[in-house]
Amino acid sequence: MIDLLRTKSSLIKNGFFSYIFDNKEDAVDYFLHFAKENISFGFAGSKTLETLGIYDILIDKGYKCFWHWKDGFKEGLDNCKDADYYLTSANAITSDGSLYFVDRIGNRISSVCFGHKKVFIFIGRNKIVADKAEAVRRAENIAIPLNSRRINNDIFKGLRSDDYVHYDDAANMELFLNASAKGRDIYVFLINEDLGY
Repeated sequence: MIDLLRTKSSLIKNGFFSYIFDNKEDAVDYFLHFAKENISFGFAGSKTLETLGIYDILIDKGYKCFWHWKDGFKEGLDNCKDADYYLTSANAITSDGSLYFVDRIGNRISSVCFGHKKVFIFIGRNKIVADKAEAVRRAENIAIPLNSRRINNDIFKGLRSDDYVHYDDAANMELFLNASAKGRDIYVFLINEDLGY
């Protein structure tokens, strides 16, 4: 819990809104307070978000949600750009409050940086690292291999042949988000469970 507390404190110092939750259910319950009438939601590709089940909860409540994992790859990406709120995870977060993302085509990086009214980043405790060098190593040794394997397995099942990712291009783009830009509402939900890659 010490790492979570230190990380939360660093995030707030860096201009993010940050909260700690004991489990994923508490995080989802708190997030749902932000679901107001006529708000639309865009989703990044994320095993963490899949585990949280937020997409299905919002759909069941009648909200417009856009996710290329659910809506078709190109259609989902195109519609997601115009969503009011954007939900994602990060590949790593340093204890001094920098968020690290790798991206193949830039949809997640661009959405985190600009364009949505609010951004929500859900992060399990397993993604907290000491520094930026460790964040990169975590992505290279854990997140990228596991994500590439997941996508390739889906291809063999015939699920998403248009979303093929070669291991070598899974990190075409990288972003360290060191602080929230002035006027940007970026929320980081730290969850005391292991979630995602």
